[in-house]
Amino acid sequence: MSTQPFEARPFSVTVRQVSVSHGDRPVLADVDLRLTERSRVALVGPNGVGKSTLLRVIAGVLTPERGSVEPSPASVSIGLLDQELRIPSGVRTVAELVADRIGVAAAVEELDEASAGLSDASAGPEAERRYDRALSHFLAIGAPDFEVRLAEAAADVGLGERLLAADPTGLSGGEAERVGLAAILCSRFDLTLLDEPTNNLDLAGLNWLERWVDQHHGGLVIVSHDRAFLEQAVSSVVEIDPHHHAAHQFGGGWQAYRRERARAAAAAQEEFRSYVAERDRLTEQVRVRRGWGEQGERRIRSRPADGDRNRRSAELARAEKQVGKAKTSQRALDRLQPVDKPWEPWELRFTIGEAARSA
Repeated sequence: MSTQPFEARPFSVTVRQVSVSHGDRPVLADVDLRLTERSRVALVGPNGVGKSTLLRVIAGVLTPERGSVEPSPASVSIGLLDQELRIPSGVRTVAELVADRIGVAAAVEELDEASAGLSDASAGPEAERRYDRALSHFLAIGAPDFEVRLAEAAADVGLGERLLAADPTGLSGGEAERVGLAAILCSRFDLTLLDEPTNNLDLAGLNWLERWVDQHHGGLVIVSHDRAFLEQAVSSVVEIDPHHHAAHQFGGGWQAYRRERARAAAAAQEEFRSYVAERDRLTEQVRVRRGWGEQGERRIRSRPADGDRNRRSAELARAEKQVGKAKTSQRALDRLQPVDKPWEPWELRFTIGEAARSA
């Protein structure tokens, strides 16, 4: 790979109690997450669970209903490179599209505006501070050598100079995938969010992406269905629970996540089985003891009053003792902490029967 990796600066991005809903349907509920320059996170969960929504919240594209995203320092650059190659209005060439996609166009515009502000005679110290911030961002995002990096990345993925100058609305599907890959290869974000980056990549493109990830020095959050890619790319996994809409983090990489998830599922099933067994045992104990007590009382009431008083008192005491034991078991049942049955997502399963070969 000809494009050179950049040295990431220390940073943190804290996702705190983030909640998002679509109408009355919850998507994310009280999600907590901390990301740094060392983060290599796979974001997983069923389709539609909210993975892309969380990426958009982290990138600042979507404002959550509750919670916050807190970058430190505030100048942390966060880039969302999703699978859809959107073409903003005013973009005339593929090169301009890539510049827009990786934040270079915005950094150039920001620096131009800040420079113009310095020429204003009435501008005070805030104009100088704004210029310093814009210049720092301009340098950090890699704007000065963007054209060199883009040419190298384009050559790597098979995009010629002619295509870089072409109208992006005329790109074929394969060309659009290579343009998206070139944008990833020459990006310079502190924290890069990749949404399905392997979709529709051929083997050569996948190899380029894997090498870029291996050499990348900044933080990464990746949404992908390519398990082989995730095994090589990530060091931790964040799973969005489709039932509770919360996020759970597992350290140790993809295989460690699968083992830990299997252990957690087995432990949850065992805890539920133990609860059900104890609940049923106590319920049966209450039923039997209460029945013995009621049966004894009925037997005593059915006898003549002038019978053996000592025997009557002894049987009454035994009946009351069973009633007392039934109450003790009922109190134990009432104190038993309920355990919810582990939620299992709906899964489509079907079989195709064998049949004789038709004519």
